[in-house]
Amino acid sequence: MSPTRDNCSPGEHSHSDRPNFTLEDYLTMCNEAGRTASISEVARQMGVSRAYLYRCMLYASIPEDEFEAILDDVAAKGLISTTAVADEIKRRTGKAKPYIERCPHCKFELRRRRR
Repeated sequence: MSPTRDNCSPGEHSHSDRPNFTLEDYLTMCNEAGRTASISEVARQMGVSRAYLYRCMLYASIPEDEFEAILDDVAAKGLISTTAVADEIKRRTGKAKPYIERCPHCKFELRRRRR
């Protein structure tokens, strides 16, 4: 006999380890309701961070040949990571924000970079 709500404690229900819906179900619900999907919910369903999902969206926003060129440049520098690739895309597309490194003691500007 399978446990019912009445004879088992919370968290021990046979379906308690299953998510309420899958990513495909969530996206279908959003399409049917005419609303946009939440980045937070999509990231949670995929099991990745929101930052990673935003980086993936950035990768998809540029042409494939340009993406391959950026991967080659980043690999030549020895910085293969999702963050390094995203930073290079931002620099090339003009979306990079200025980043100023300062001395922790006197706050003198050490260098200025685009991130």
